[in-house]
Amino acid sequence: MDEKRSRLKESGRELAVSWALCAVCLIGHVAHFLGAKASWMHAFHSTGFHLSLSLFTLLGPGRQLIFEGVKNLFKGAPNMNTLVGLGALSSFAVSSLAVLIPKLVSLDTYSYLCSLWISTFVHSKRIKMEPRGCKKPGYLIRNDEEFYKTNMAAEGWRAFFEEPVMLIAFVLLGRNLEQRAKIKATSDMTGLLSSLPSQARLMVDDSIVEVPCSSLSVGDQIVVLPGDRVPADGIVRAGRSTIDESSFTGEPMPVTKEPGSQVAAGSINLNGTLTIEVRRPGGETAMGDIVRLVEEAQSREAPVQRLAD
Repeated sequence: MDEKRSRLKESGRELAVSWALCAVCLIGHVAHFLGAKASWMHAFHSTGFHLSLSLFTLLGPGRQLIFEGVKNLFKGAPNMNTLVGLGALSSFAVSSLAVLIPKLVSLDTYSYLCSLWISTFVHSKRIKMEPRGCKKPGYLIRNDEEFYKTNMAAEGWRAFFEEPVMLIAFVLLGRNLEQRAKIKATSDMTGLLSSLPSQARLMVDDSIVEVPCSSLSVGDQIVVLPGDRVPADGIVRAGRSTIDESSFTGEPMPVTKEPGSQVAAGSINLNGTLTIEVRRPGGETAMGDIVRLVEEAQSREAPVQRLAD
């Protein structure tokens, strides 16, 4: 548990740094959107500044995530870290090429492929659109190529250095929430186990002896007094009482127990003395099984999760 809490603190620090970088990255976009005229605001929107933020994110908060993703890829077992890591690295690499070689896109091979896309999504006065049913083949293509050459080619590729920053920030947020949920579930399970008594009243011949619950064996006869917690799973052999099983089953109403009834470790005997034959002592109780199942579910991936990865 201490190790999990330590990892959660480290994850929280990485999350805080990544979202701080994301907020700084968004300042430039907001300033550009609002038409801010201050020179220092325009600096937040510069390509060089976004490149620095992206590089710091990849080498800082996203370093462990990317390293694990690439390592799993080389092992032949890619997972979600691989997807996120490759996405962030690809975005950074393509944006870097756009800055270093802005005219990398070939007009001859790209303009024709983009012409229909441009004509569909771009409607401006610089493109003259013919009415439906135009008999001039190639007219639309020629106009779109002219638009591309005079506008897009002049700018080259656009750099999107903010993509790795935002991607890493949102992924780390999800991971942090997941870790918190797991620690909360583990804490609840640990609380259930801590509610089990450490001593039990064992019947030896005609006397009652207090012994550690860990020393109980199958077939032992134990006595549970009113107000005591049942130390092990078993069957009532003598006595009649009501049992509070809310910590185990969630049932708020007490349940009547009589000879032949089953009782679970951790439930509370309310008003009568019971003699119980032990069937599942120590860590073999049903509550122990539940705790182990929860811990196993947290430590391994479900088949559907592996399939999604």
